[in-house]
Amino acid sequence: MNMSAMATETKFDGELRVRGELFDETGQDKDNNGAGINDRTASLWDTRMRLQVDFMASDNLKGVYQLEIGDITWGGTDDAAENRRDDRDGGSLGTDAVNLETRQLYIDADVPAVPLNVKLGLMQLTLGHGFVFDETAAALLISADIDPVKTGLFTLKAAEGGLKDSGDVDYYGLFVNTMLRDIGSAGVFGVYGLTRGSGLEEVGYDSFDATVYDKYDAYWLGMTADIAIDPFVVAFEADHYGADYDRDSGKDLDAAGWLAYLDVGANLQPVKLGIAGLYATGNNNNVIGDEDSKAFRPILPTDPEDACVVNWDNLYLLDITGNVVSNLVSGKLYAEAVPTEVLKVGVSTQGYWLEKQAKATGAGNGDFIGTEVDLDVAYNVYDQLTYEIEAAYMFTDNDVWGVEAGGFNSVDDGIAAEDINAEDLWFLSHKLIYHF
Repeated sequence: MNMSAMATETKFDGELRVRGELFDETGQDKDNNGAGINDRTASLWDTRMRLQVDFMASDNLKGVYQLEIGDITWGGTDDAAENRRDDRDGGSLGTDAVNLETRQLYIDADVPAVPLNVKLGLMQLTLGHGFVFDETAAALLISADIDPVKTGLFTLKAAEGGLKDSGDVDYYGLFVNTMLRDIGSAGVFGVYGLTRGSGLEEVGYDSFDATVYDKYDAYWLGMTADIAIDPFVVAFEADHYGADYDRDSGKDLDAAGWLAYLDVGANLQPVKLGIAGLYATGNNNNVIGDEDSKAFRPILPTDPEDACVVNWDNLYLLDITGNVVSNLVSGKLYAEAVPTEVLKVGVSTQGYWLEKQAKATGAGNGDFIGTEVDLDVAYNVYDQLTYEIEAAYMFTDNDVWGVEAGGFNSVDDGIAAEDINAEDLWFLSHKLIYHF
């Protein structure tokens, strides 16, 4: 048996991050009984390291391994850990808990004689700008890059029930991207999700918990574009979601929703100015709550790494640049400046409005939720060491967030004994990041 031997080159790189956060945990001044809520300002420190190793046999074949130690919350113990995984925090005195995770582990190979690339294993996959999916997954990705078009087929394994009496969840997708000469790119993608098995199955993800239903199927269709015509830069995405669920109550649930995003910026060195808008459908505070839901639901969105202020029921008011929202219309003005090679400063202000009525508070279609102001400063202390500060403040609107006496209060599914007013919300984060 003859085997070709190839020398393997090994490449190491990674990131070590230490982060501190200070934030307001509540947006109300009273509980259901009308008693004042004590100051719930919270703080935490966490540490995370990611190490990536590339085993390169040639330009056409390599293996990739990325591990993560973290996110280790200082003082955190088992089920109190920030990532809510038992026995994985390791931040209490002694730091003895298990906290090693595999982020990526896959083979990357070009197929000889044809313009095909195959990736197989645990890998990072992003669709469009990340509104539908932006995470690591067990996947098979086959792609072809024939200038100016790149296309690919993929399958993701979300839950594996095997022969057990539980859910078995797979996603199948296709994407096509084309270069628009020298001004940018445009693309489309589609994903179909299918659940097999019987009974309800709780499937845990890094960023949220989802209930998978028997005879569940769903689809996502997306269109994206990124255009750069000096000095203007435009990012656009429009996504549609539809699904059918066979619920344990015997009632079928039909769900559908839209998300649209547009960002127009102008690079006026050393300053970039821009305006962005986002629209996401939603008709209640529980996406899977009624027999007919008109809310946009992602597969798995980006975890909120940037400054964000509030996560209220199903009104996800996160930073507009990359996180999924529901039942929301938002407009944003922003400015980014790079006064020196080592300093970058960004400021923004954005307003939020309800797309549809919010059941929890009774606020109506088009009601103003509030205004958020964000600040982001990044300073390169050394070539490999960066210090970042992120801050956000939310000026809330009582007409939407407040609950009148005798009204329904969504926080504890109870009745408000006295008027419950909204309080402004805020968030502060600073990070020290070492790249190696």
